[in-house]
Amino acid sequence: MKRFSNVTGFKIKAIQTYNGSKFKNNILSSFLLAHGITHETSIPYEHHQNRHMERTNCLILEIARTSLLSANIPKRLWPFAFKHAAFIFNRVIHANSTKTPYEIVSVLKPSLVLLRVFGARLYIFNPLHRKDLGPRGMLGYNMGVAPDSKGWIFWIPDKGNLFIKYTNVRFNEKISFMTEHVSSIQASDIFDDSMILKIEKQDMLVASLNTHSDSSTVTPMTFEDVTVSPQKDHWTAAINNELKSMKDENLFEIVNLKDALQNQKVSDILSMRWVFTQKKGPLRYKACLVMRVFRQTKGINFEETFTPTPSFGVLRLLFSIAITKKWVIRTFDVKVAFLHSLIYMPAFVWPPQGTNTASGKVLRLNKALYCTKQAARCWWQHLTTIFVDIGFEPNKEYLSTYTYLSALGTSLLWIHVDDGALTASSPKLLG
Repeated sequence: MKRFSNVTGFKIKAIQTYNGSKFKNNILSSFLLAHGITHETSIPYEHHQNRHMERTNCLILEIARTSLLSANIPKRLWPFAFKHAAFIFNRVIHANSTKTPYEIVSVLKPSLVLLRVFGARLYIFNPLHRKDLGPRGMLGYNMGVAPDSKGWIFWIPDKGNLFIKYTNVRFNEKISFMTEHVSSIQASDIFDDSMILKIEKQDMLVASLNTHSDSSTVTPMTFEDVTVSPQKDHWTAAINNELKSMKDENLFEIVNLKDALQNQKVSDILSMRWVFTQKKGPLRYKACLVMRVFRQTKGINFEETFTPTPSFGVLRLLFSIAITKKWVIRTFDVKVAFLHSLIYMPAFVWPPQGTNTASGKVLRLNKALYCTKQAARCWWQHLTTIFVDIGFEPNKEYLSTYTYLSALGTSLLWIHVDDGALTASSPKLLG
């Protein structure tokens, strides 16, 4: 505290600590009394009174843990990892502030010239062997910036865990203590040849039982590949199934190109491509039309794309309420959810390959396909409208959560895209 006052010029008037024997002792009390510093302590087990310190300690712990694990440094060197973490923490801007902690205290912008990867390999110039035939350098690992000096602290395992401060070094931040030790492990130390032989035999047996393992079955990359594929009939059937599904869902409406050009330019008309996949199990052929959304232009064929998603903390709260009150819980998901919502801005598409659309015609999108940029928002708006119409009230703070109040009781609804959870005080409200 003396050093802090000398360096910053600030006079410490009060400190707050935990209400433990570590801070409540005669030595600290005498020091604080001599310097006129008030000592405030938190109430036992009321951790929220030290929430800022708790949060800071957690953040520094996370940085230190990550540094140790990423470099595979022994855990006994944790003090260096924590000092390195504190060095980083004090030089990063945090929430509700426009300055780093270092700048707030020192009024100087921090320099990151000395910041290096924790645990990185480095070579230290050895001044003791300038003239003899001994090695000119030593291999070590970075343990962070040395306090009160313009250099680093190095760990040298080969010298009996020697720690030194030095500046004349050469870093190799791509190699750490972990990288070297992992690369020294031989494949024979990990794999058992007899086990590999057993696995290969099992794979051969499974392959022999698979009646559909035809090496000639190649998945087409384009529509043109389908026309020359040995499985042309299967892929054509998959294409027809996809087009039929879209027609049944009323996804498109055929319109004249002239009518489309009244609202948009030719370059604004979107296009689609076919994507083909093979489903294992019994072998199934699947064709899917996807939109080239990179050609969508804001203000022409889409406007707003933001879609609120609820917190999983709210879902846990919903489950907690249901369990406490012994309510019934139902979970559900909506099949092909986006295909149920209307699109709110005109979007026109060139007819895809494989359709017999007449010349001079284009397709107008009626529904928000999965691949369009506004699809998720259209679905959320569509869903909210339905819930409001049947009596649910959206939560203004936690969007995508809804409450229903009636004479029968209370219902709570949580929606995450097309997955949902519903609980109610009465089974009658669940339908």
